[in-house]
Order: sequence, then structure tokens, then C-alpha cells
Amino acid sequence: MNKKPFTSGDIAIMHITHRWATREGWATGGAAGPQELMIYEKIDLMGWPSHDDFKGHSERLRCGDIVLVLGYVGRPFTCTHRKEDSEYDVYEIFTKGRRLQVMRWNLELPEDYPDFLTGGEFV
Repeated sequence: MNKKPFTSGDIAIMHITHRWATREGWATGGAAGPQELMIYEKIDLMGWPSHDDFKGHSERLRCGDIVLVLGYVGRPFTCTHRKEDSEYDVYEIFTKGRRLQVMRWNLELPEDYPDFLTGGEFV
């Protein structure tokens, strides 16, 4: 899946429903409640996917939370660097007063979901 890259200063929406893991079943954060995902301070790019990928402070984010993109961190070394693998790109975001890291798989552009921003359903 080739997704448009984010740049510093972009606003993004967390998309978690049906996306707590990648298409291959690899976790993109920690377990939380329905439509929620634990997002961490750091994703280990050298080891992902493994048993200890997410490190540091964590915050529970809900599907539809709006975040500020601070910049591109990188792509896990186990992933290819083809454009169609951009869903694995890791971005640093700012939310709830913290800098956290999240995969592109869980970020969407607001213009891709105008109904959600006006109170619609986000699935």
C-alpha cells in the first residue's frame, strides 16, 4: 500500500479500527481497549517485529484522535524500502503533551476522512 508521506507540521488522524496490526499480523502498538492502541515513545527500528519493539512512556490513543506530525523517523530494517511498503514508516507525533512514535499504518490525512471530522463514523 503506497501512502502519501507526512511532513513536519502535518495534522493526522489516528486510525486504529481494524488496524491494531498490519496485514501480516505484526503489532503496531500495545494492546488496549476497543478502538484503542497503546502508542510508545519509541519503536525499535532494528528489531521490529519482535517481542520487545515498543519502549518508553506510553499513551492510550483512540481511533479518531488528532495528532501533530513532528517528522519522519525511519522504516524498520526488516522491511523493504519499496514505496508500496510505506505503511511501515515510523513517524514522531505530538499528542497529550508527549512525543511518541507511530507507524504510517495508523495515521490518516484529515482530507481522506471528511465525514469523520464532522461527526461521522470512522471505520
